Amino acid sequence: MPPSPIKPLREILRQGRQQVEKAGDDIHSLASELRSAASLGAPETAEKPSPPRNPTPTITEPETPKQEAVATACVPCAVGHFSTSAGLLKEAVRFKGEGITSNEILDRIAMAIEEQNTLERVDLSPEQIQSAPPWERELAEEALLQSRRL
Repeated sequence: MPPSPIKPLREILRQGRQQVEKAGDDIHSLASELRSAASLGAPETAEKPSPPRNPTPTITEPETPKQEAVATACVPCAVGHFSTSAGLLKEAVRFKGEGITSNEILDRIAMAIEEQNTLERVDLSPEQIQSAPPWERELAEEALLQSRRL
């Protein structure tokens, strides 16, 4: 019997959640800094930029070939979807005292289901999985299986 891939997936999910939480903290910190800078009021400069003395010649860039999109299953995106779903379900548990029919619980469960549907229909669609390299395909199929068990 092959080893269970659930442990590595759980570790990936844990790491993904930590990264998402850190990014959220960074965003909140940046927003706070921007709010405090805006409240102080940035001093306006009295100088106007001087017009160019010599006209700048127009340079036309050579046309670059269009890049084709590489269709692969997005395993890192899957981690994000699982992390979001886990957070939503964790929040739902906070309202367990209100009963299973609580709007807070039902809304969070619905959002978690929607998150998993997005995972299955976009990032782990059959077309995406089929075009993925073998190593990614194996992880994507396992993530899809775990999503459906959820």
